[in-house]
Amino acid sequence: MHARYLYQNLGYFGWGWLPVHGGITYAGETEDGGYIYGFDCAHSMDFQDDLLFDIDWLSEHCEDMGRAIEIASKYESKFRKANKENRLKIAHKVRSEIIEKCSTCKDEDISLLTLLGMVF
Repeated sequence: MHARYLYQNLGYFGWGWLPVHGGITYAGETEDGGYIYGFDCAHSMDFQDDLLFDIDWLSEHCEDMGRAIEIASKYESKFRKANKENRLKIAHKVRSEIIEKCSTCKDEDISLLTLLGMVF
């Protein structure tokens, strides 16, 4: 699955951590200056999960990936300029907003350890 957005590339956040199945594993620029982001369903043992073949499930996760990218991109500039303490606060805001606005994301999908890895 993939989502096409006219936003910046993966940037400073290294958006592989965003809560989609297996994280974002693809990002590429389009000819018109947009970006395509994607995730794959070919991890070890994925073939045993029937949900990964359900187009509604995949579409919902693709839409949430787009929402999460939009949320993270709102904070990217502030995050880059912030010191470590403020980066942690910003990362927590990103996490909270993603959990609130993305129906497929659960609290445990974005762990505090993942956020700390972004900050330090």
